[in-house]
Amino acid sequence: MNLSDKVDLFVPFALRITKNVSTATDVRVGLGFTFKPTKSLSITPHHSFIRARDRRGIFQTENRSILRLVYKFPKAFVDISHRSQLELRVRHSGTTWRYRPSITIEKALPEHLVKGAKIFVTEEPFYDSASGRFSRNRISGGISKTFTRQLTLDIYYLRQGDNFGSPGTIHVLGTSLKVKL
Repeated sequence: MNLSDKVDLFVPFALRITKNVSTATDVRVGLGFTFKPTKSLSITPHHSFIRARDRRGIFQTENRSILRLVYKFPKAFVDISHRSQLELRVRHSGTTWRYRPSITIEKALPEHLVKGAKIFVTEEPFYDSASGRFSRNRISGGISKTFTRQLTLDIYYLRQGDNFGSPGTIHVLGTSLKVKL
């Protein structure tokens, strides 16, 4: 929600489902603000509350304080943005922190093909303080379609490689609906 030209209210919500769209595995809700000191830079501190199933199928609780910085490079043939995200994770098993840098490359599709659409590719490694190294990497690609100033739909493929999780590699077909109030 736009509070001013340089400040937005940020309310993330996510529901992840699996097993033939019949089982909720993860529910997330948060609150924060996005500060935009320049057209190229945004700073988003926020806090999220997470209820997610562990490997045994039991819901666990996590509180996550996050600081996200996004820099969008000046426009060229493609749009390039870098995001740095630092997370403080408070869970029953202990408190850890994680750093998640990412780079995204986007290219608008020609208007005569699909109006208001672009293709994108993102790579995101994860550094985890618990392991003391980069332990996970995500690469995703897809299409983003803007319907109105308030509504955007992403459809994407994501491959996640994990050095500690089981299974080590997962493949995801996903959608993301972004609503701006």
